[in-house]
Amino acid sequence: MNRLYDSCLTMALGCSTGLLIGLALSLLFAWPVQLLWNWLLPELFNLPEIAFLQAWGLELLCGMLLGGRITINKQTSKQVEQYRRII
Repeated sequence: MNRLYDSCLTMALGCSTGLLIGLALSLLFAWPVQLLWNWLLPELFNLPEIAFLQAWGLELLCGMLLGGRITINKQTSKQVEQYRRII
């Protein structure tokens, strides 16, 4: 029972650490989106400037719509390529 508890605790800590790192990276990448938007789009297309949270939401929306995923290991990328060949 103790070993099972340790295994579950380790898995939970690993998942929460991964989620926190993902959230931090997402927030970090929102900053260049805000800077580029506020630099280019108000002058080019007469659009309003956006706040940081709006840039973060725009980044998340584009990631969902465009499917921006990073493949870390080679086995997963091979499986994705095999799946794409089937389709």
